[in-house]
Amino acid sequence: MSPARRMDALAPHVCRGCELPLVQPERVEAERLRWRVYLRCPSCGWTAEELLDDQALRRLDDELERGT
Repeated sequence: MSPARRMDALAPHVCRGCELPLVQPERVEAERLRWRVYLRCPSCGWTAEELLDDQALRRLDDELERGT
């Protein structure tokens, strides 16, 4: 895994476009042992499709709950 991909998994709430911690999931689909998450940044419009494990999805959820 590249350093950039590791960072994505560690901080899925941080936008790779504008680097603000505002990324929100638009849709989540179960895929075998991971989750396919469609992400969007409301600030700059950046979008991505990521495969996250349970731990990364939990971190994303925690950050959303925290409101950061």
